Amino acid sequence: MPVFQIGKIPPRLEGPTVCLELLKPWDWPALYGLFKRLDRESFESLGFMNSTSALGMLLFCLFRFRWAYMIKTRKTPVGLAGVYSFEPGCSLFLALAILDSTYRDMGIGRECVGLVTTAFKDHGLCKEVWVEVLKSNQRGLNFWLKNGFTLEYKSAKGLVLKRNL
Repeated sequence: MPVFQIGKIPPRLEGPTVCLELLKPWDWPALYGLFKRLDRESFESLGFMNSTSALGMLLFCLFRFRWAYMIKTRKTPVGLAGVYSFEPGCSLFLALAILDSTYRDMGIGRECVGLVTTAFKDHGLCKEVWVEVLKSNQRGLNFWLKNGFTLEYKSAKGLVLKRNL
């Protein structure tokens, strides 16, 4: 297996309406602000983060993700895409959340999934992408199924889906 080079990770992914940029320290206040505005239902759907405070969620992201992208539309931060497990050349586990509810149901999530999967396939970074959804998060499950993921198994916390690239 070839040696993985961190430089292969695209620092910026850009589509027609959305841009994903690697999360930098100066993005933390904007991310904190997004977490702070979440409603209770959104906090519950992000149950893998095990926190109900904005600061707790920010700290979780900073320490749990191997790397993360800030999702922006017209330079406005609206969400987060984080990679929390990665086997170079094989697979990655992805978390994706459109945190600003005014930007949901606009195709932003679909565009982000397309950008990430295409870029990671084209750069030879992985052959499959995995996601986990809480069993109670029907909306999230429907989203991933519509984006080409298939249910692989049930975990203690939720449902695990996979998409081959």
